[in-house]
Amino acid sequence: MRYLSVCSGIGSDHVAWSRLGWECAGFAESDEWPAAVLAHHYPDVPNFGDFTQIEEKDCGPVELVCGGTPCQSFSVAGKRKGLDDARGNLAIEYVQLAERLRPRWLVWENVPGVLSQNQGRAYGAFVGALGDIGYCVAYRILDVQYFRTQFFPRAIPQRRRRVFVVGYFGDWRPPAGVLLEPHCVSGHSPPGRKAREGVAPTFKGRADGGGGYGSTIEEAEALVAGTVSCKWATGTGGPAGDECQNLIPFDLNQITSGENRANPKPGDPCHTIIVGSDSAVAGFNSAQDPAFYDGSAGPVMSNQNVNGVLQSKMVRRLTPLECERLFGLPDLYTAVLGPNGKPMSNTARYALLGNAIGQNVLGWLGERIDMVDHFVINKRNQA
Repeated sequence: MRYLSVCSGIGSDHVAWSRLGWECAGFAESDEWPAAVLAHHYPDVPNFGDFTQIEEKDCGPVELVCGGTPCQSFSVAGKRKGLDDARGNLAIEYVQLAERLRPRWLVWENVPGVLSQNQGRAYGAFVGALGDIGYCVAYRILDVQYFRTQFFPRAIPQRRRRVFVVGYFGDWRPPAGVLLEPHCVSGHSPPGRKAREGVAPTFKGRADGGGGYGSTIEEAEALVAGTVSCKWATGTGGPAGDECQNLIPFDLNQITSGENRANPKPGDPCHTIIVGSDSAVAGFNSAQDPAFYDGSAGPVMSNQNVNGVLQSKMVRRLTPLECERLFGLPDLYTAVLGPNGKPMSNTARYALLGNAIGQNVLGWLGERIDMVDHFVINKRNQA
């Protein structure tokens, strides 16, 4: 499959799809910081910058165009101006690019908030525009914690939900075949969690565990809601709040205390921290099973169910390396020279990783598109 990547970020799609033998015809990333990561890892792949100017003569024929146009205008954490925002309007520019290049396949990604912005009118306008130029689409919200592939047999321990739209020119069956698996309509939903309102407060503790609101047991009173927003939980300053990671800090004494008559079982929700407790504090993602650490904890591995770690009796922020592993990216993938010629700072790496896409989801999509594409071509050749 020969594809064009637009709004490429740090090239999550290329990392995943190169494993499948796909060829990247080019990137389109105008921000100099992610562009520096692309140039470091893929010096032979052209970066066209502004995708609104790309013509077929620039990149050659492509079979697929993929891109995650900016999500800030659709996120529930922003002002939600939708298509009235210049960033949101890039979704329509994506449609116009598809009309110029006419690939067989389209893949578009965004935050779940795009479905409800302006009561769904913005999303409807986007899908309607694709239909006007001949593309049939299917869409689905995919969460990285549930997708296992040959390269990620244990999935990725992060709750990150994104809308994926898959389009195919002139036929609704291929995109439906990619996204809509038979078991998805069986009526058996994944395990639910207790509903709650609003975006949870953000930890301000530093990566080394020192200082900041919420970083000590004495300040834990404000944490009884039990959730922390994505800026801390993933260690990334992502563009939106849709991906709240539900990191739960809790008091280990609560579980072992003789006064605890709840008789907790493995998998039960854990207690939050008691003010004044002298125990160590641990943290984990509520989407996964808790793992308890004592003393200094090492980096999180991509095959472990750990999203928060204990260090010096404080729940510390995840490191950039751990964040890379929580997306399934290679170690130190963003540890390159920035556009200023200096090593990329941790702040810059957090920001870049905030826009990354889980490798297992991208790998799963690529495998499904490959499978359906071969089936369609074989059926066409037999006709």
